[in-house]
Amino acid sequence: LLNAVGSSMSQSLRVKRGITKKFKRFGLSLKKDALNKLLELHQQCGNDEEFDQLLEELGELTLSQKLSTPVLSLLEIGPVLEQMTNNDPQHNENEENLLSLENAFDAK
Repeated sequence: LLNAVGSSMSQSLRVKRGITKKFKRFGLSLKKDALNKLLELHQQCGNDEEFDQLLEELGELTLSQKLSTPVLSLLEIGPVLEQMTNNDPQHNENEENLLSLENAFDAK
């Protein structure tokens, strides 16, 4: 039992480091609440490759917003995550809103 807890903790630490490293590449860092939310998502995610792709997209979308600080909390990444999870091909009603949002940014 102690071994299982130890390996689970090292797995969690490995994931935390991976998340932190990914955001550092974008010049960003995460507050504890944001990191915990991403760890939660990792547990829900099918595999590491899928989760890595999600992190990549999250970093890019977050950078495209006007940020007041490079240190992100759940308040900054929450809406982006919401947008990403709602952008499911099965949910076409959100697609129209997302497209108009993108056009607004392109127009500057």
